[in-house]
Amino acid sequence: MPGGRAGGYIIMSGTSGWGWRSLLLLALICTVQVWAANLAPSAAVRRFVWREPEPQIVAVAAPADTTAKTLPALRADGLRRVYGSSIAVGVHPPGNVSAFLEKEGFRPEFLIGPQVAVVRADSAWAAMELAERWSSREEVRFACPEEYRPLQRQGPYAAAPNDPRFPFQWHLENRATNGVGLGVDLNVRAAWPISRGAGVIIGISDGGIDLGHRDLAARQEAGLHFNFDTLQTNGWPSMNNDSHGTWVAGLAVAQAGNNRGVTGVAPEAQFASWVIITPNGNFVSSVRLAEMFQYRIQRVAIHNHSWNESNETRQTRPSEVERQALDLALGQGRGGRGVLMCRPSGNARSYLRLATDDGYLNDPRVITVGAVQADGRVASYSCLGTCVLLAMPNGTGLYWNGLWSTDLSGAAGWSTNAAGWPENDVSDYTGDLAGTSFSVPQVAGLAALLLSANPSLTIRDVQQLLLLSAGHYDAADPALKTNGAGLRVSVNVGFGVPDAGQALRLATAWSNRPPAAVISVVSTQAQSIPENALRVELFRNGETTPLLAFPAEPNRLGPRADRPAAQLPIKVVDDVEELSATNVSGNWVLMPAATTNYEAVISAAAAAGAGGVLFYLTNGGAPSAMTVSDFCPLPAALMAQTNGLLLRQWLTTNAGARARLKLHAATVTFSVTNGLVCEWVGLRVKTTHPRRGDLRITLESPAGTVSELQIRNPDTSAGPSDWTYYTCHHHFEAGAGVWRAQISDEVSGATGQWTYAELELRGVPITDSNLNGLDDAWEQSRLHTAQGNPLGDPDADGYNNAVEQILGTDPLVSNHALILDLSPFNAQYLRLSWPSGPADTFELLAAPEAAGIYTNAASVPGRFPETEVFVPRSQSRWFFRVRQ
Repeated sequence: MPGGRAGGYIIMSGTSGWGWRSLLLLALICTVQVWAANLAPSAAVRRFVWREPEPQIVAVAAPADTTAKTLPALRADGLRRVYGSSIAVGVHPPGNVSAFLEKEGFRPEFLIGPQVAVVRADSAWAAMELAERWSSREEVRFACPEEYRPLQRQGPYAAAPNDPRFPFQWHLENRATNGVGLGVDLNVRAAWPISRGAGVIIGISDGGIDLGHRDLAARQEAGLHFNFDTLQTNGWPSMNNDSHGTWVAGLAVAQAGNNRGVTGVAPEAQFASWVIITPNGNFVSSVRLAEMFQYRIQRVAIHNHSWNESNETRQTRPSEVERQALDLALGQGRGGRGVLMCRPSGNARSYLRLATDDGYLNDPRVITVGAVQADGRVASYSCLGTCVLLAMPNGTGLYWNGLWSTDLSGAAGWSTNAAGWPENDVSDYTGDLAGTSFSVPQVAGLAALLLSANPSLTIRDVQQLLLLSAGHYDAADPALKTNGAGLRVSVNVGFGVPDAGQALRLATAWSNRPPAAVISVVSTQAQSIPENALRVELFRNGETTPLLAFPAEPNRLGPRADRPAAQLPIKVVDDVEELSATNVSGNWVLMPAATTNYEAVISAAAAAGAGGVLFYLTNGGAPSAMTVSDFCPLPAALMAQTNGLLLRQWLTTNAGARARLKLHAATVTFSVTNGLVCEWVGLRVKTTHPRRGDLRITLESPAGTVSELQIRNPDTSAGPSDWTYYTCHHHFEAGAGVWRAQISDEVSGATGQWTYAELELRGVPITDSNLNGLDDAWEQSRLHTAQGNPLGDPDADGYNNAVEQILGTDPLVSNHALILDLSPFNAQYLRLSWPSGPADTFELLAAPEAAGIYTNAASVPGRFPETEVFVPRSQSRWFFRVRQ
């Protein structure tokens, strides 16, 4: 916030019996300059000063109706309050307040002893004027209008539940005993004081659930169970020893605080068990799946679909009857707000199965979720795709870092060994779960928290709350990019892992997004798709037209030249040893392919600062795609031996020569003139290519964000014959401008044409004359300019202008009031926290007495959206003060 924020202080008592009554929040101190910076520049502002009995400075926008009984105001300490039309007034003893009021021409509404009275004014504005006037009188000790304060029944950080395995549920809270974060988690304890999911029902379509489980029995909505195979109201497993549905249910809704087992993300939500697996292990028919999709859509708010149709690499889609049922549930369920459908990205990453090739997942109306391991890197099994909105913490298949959840009770369960555990019911739980199936109940539980806190949320609202609260833990993800609205997104994990506390804080103040519109632009001009399309282009220094171009094979996965790579100088090295001894920073490395371990060489080049690696064969064969992982850090290319040697020779006579990689692709551009804040974007594609898996398909927005809609994969069938790829990566970007779609053929031997392309933009219409994604009227009223920067953050609160437009907040006034909270973290530590922006810095001061001398206990860097400090519990009393 411009001008900075002054601090406040909080008292900590370390005596036994810690509770909320032993926390005393004391007044925050703030400067008038900060207070003034919070005012809307366009409003006429009146400053009032009254005594409470300490002086209080309050700013109020002049109301259109001065007779209003209540008025919102901003206090100098940053707190927003509503003031009413009654005034509390007190005189110094031994004075008499009734005599004072009689002299002023007022009668008390009621008395609180001889020195204090409450008086009713005609309006809130009049009450403020009286309070200010009376506060200046010598005999008056205090005079202030009545104040309406926001109610908060619980602190902003919930106590840890007493469930014995909660300390092992690292996906919910991944912290050391001293509060230090150990990796990715959902931060559920920051969400639970706001919501635990009460009143929300999740339909879990699976193989059935152990309805008698001690951690699930109280959470079931028994009247909604149904078996879509037998058509009976029976939600028990259809197969002996089928634990899958029970595992899923526990992750979503397991009872908390019952001193048993585990807790779910939404421990007060209810579930219905919908059996869609037959006793022989197959799905029920398409008709029965359709029946499930539209079953009780006005009562069941959320669907948990922890299954995929198959791991085939071909493109698959729901049947027509399923699509009709899905349209009904997604469009008319929950009173028109839509049933939330949560689905897994899939576990076939090693087969290059893409989430966008599954019609159940590739739908802008659902929530498709992937998986990350404990360090935040995408899990090795989690399928990628531009329709993946989020990722959830998940296991790797190893017992020590899997997910804990409920299991079939007793000997029927997956885990039966109780040795080493403090209680003997371990066979009712399991702790080695891994797979995107178990990401789904986490996001379903989080959605239940959101709907319980704000039942009016639509599907789009929930999607946007989740992505706005999400963040990334793996900065080394080469697919991670920042889109035109400043949001970080990756084809691996979408917008990242949501912070449940932040999602709930946003939800409580969220206003439904305006209705979405759909804009379509079509191209029917047929064109050939170039084969083997990657080229190494060579330039003399300072020239822009290439002199030479050699065909090359790309690395199978990892960074690509979807846009021409930058021209860089070339350094020739002969092996890895020479590479490590040569300054290759900012250069292409040209070297022989003396090893098939391409990724190790590319990683070494990246560590040395190189811009990319150009390999050439040494055996005279034909180059083929290099086998590297999708975490290969640099673009690379493999040339034939002849071309590599020619290039080396050419470099000896062309000092300062430069190279770049360029992909020669079939390209379609779409010019969009309608102003739109994008949400989901689709590209419908028809081709005559005989091998779909040879093709790479991308879409670039006017902001320059590239969505990888399809990568090279093993599918040998023809196509795509008619498929719409959806991407979430352009959320909140400007829709107006030129979009560019490309198809390239990365394998020789099969050719085809691109015959049809249709761009589909979904989002909120705006008037956007400067094509920046900010509505013209919003820019003028909020930023006072017609040339606002969507990435700008003038109030430095961590929310840029594009996001402030979505949130409906003032971009010139920080969304963070400096309010301190002190909550018990565990038996040894307390959690001190306050809202903050990413660039804030704070001093933590401490003193044994409120009026004592404060010393600097620590310098604390701000963390968006909340800064926290963990302090040991003490037997003595300490006051803490935070200063910015």
